[in-house]
Amino acid sequence: MIVGALFTVSVSAQDESAIMAIPNHQLVASIEKDWIASDALKSHRLKALADNGLVTISGKVANLFEREVAVRLARRTSGVVTVIDQIEVNAKPRPDADLKIDARKALKADPATESLSPTIHVTKGVVTLQGETQTRGQHILAAQIVSGVRGVTKVVNDLKVAQHDIPDAVLANTIRELLESHVILDTARIQVTVTDGEAVLKGEVDNVYQRSHAETIAFRAGASDVDTSGVRVVILAPGKAKGLRE
Repeated sequence: MIVGALFTVSVSAQDESAIMAIPNHQLVASIEKDWIASDALKSHRLKALADNGLVTISGKVANLFEREVAVRLARRTSGVVTVIDQIEVNAKPRPDADLKIDARKALKADPATESLSPTIHVTKGVVTLQGETQTRGQHILAAQIVSGVRGVTKVVNDLKVAQHDIPDAVLANTIRELLESHVILDTARIQVTVTDGEAVLKGEVDNVYQRSHAETIAFRAGASDVDTSGVRVVILAPGKAKGLRE
């Protein structure tokens, strides 16, 4: 049995008053609606409880990836400040040799990671990935994909990202294009600057999930570091924001 953790997000005093105005039952309804609509959560028994921006989620899922999806969907809901993850991963033990085979198959089956040939070690359900990826995106996705393999209890991502010299102007433009084209971020107002490979994002988003996703996109584009301290979360009531459904 695997139990989750605590995820806390800082918001301003102005945002806090907006959060308090969102009824608990609306937060729960919005979160559970996203869980039901998600293709990634195929068989789960989850429950959410809300208390003025603090959301506790509990229940059972089939694998680590489903737990991550459930938490991310809860975190992206407008008005959520803290997510207490009490989800249990109901994964039956499997032979390490089988997990190694399935982990490699899963990586080869995804177009984004099919070119990777990592070294995979498995010990009592814990999978360790070693080797090199060409992009930060592959680094992130490889761990996510392996976490979805039935029976995996933990993923240790020791993959290294190959170093490439990308001009700051080119990297900044790439990040802007990715942010502007992504459906989840269609209501975000974010400016991008890059200095020595480090991206600084500033502006406003509708919820915590948009800010987190913007940071992930900047990393995947090739930024060595991403500063989102200048991205302000402007809380909207559930159902008001657009472009937030996968």
